[in-house]
Amino acid sequence: MQINQIILSKTLQKIGFSSDVASNGQEAIEKHLSENYDIIFMDCQMPILDGIQATKDIRYNEKVLNVYKPVLIIALTANASVEDKNTCLNAGMNQFLAKPFSYEQIEKVLQIVIEQTEKDLERAA
Repeated sequence: MQINQIILSKTLQKIGFSSDVASNGQEAIEKHLSENYDIIFMDCQMPILDGIQATKDIRYNEKVLNVYKPVLIIALTANASVEDKNTCLNAGMNQFLAKPFSYEQIEKVLQIVIEQTEKDLERAA
């Protein structure tokens, strides 16, 4: 397990979330299809299939399967330029977190996506 995966898993556990780890983009897609995840932290530089393409494939699968509530996807990347952020968001990611990240940054991005989800559900009701 890579150091960022360990840090993220331990941080999520401290906050009260359980987590799972995929070793590459293809595995992330397969896990998403077989499990019910609320949030995916997607590393953009994964082997076999990068996080950008994995996100596009997840969004395509959600569309084909007519998923009511798409999974929230948070980009994790060492490439922190505005262009990189836009690439992630255009691929279908909901938020962006640059590596290395801190406990506080993880908490903040989770708060943002949870609040946005609550607002979206209120509008849909």
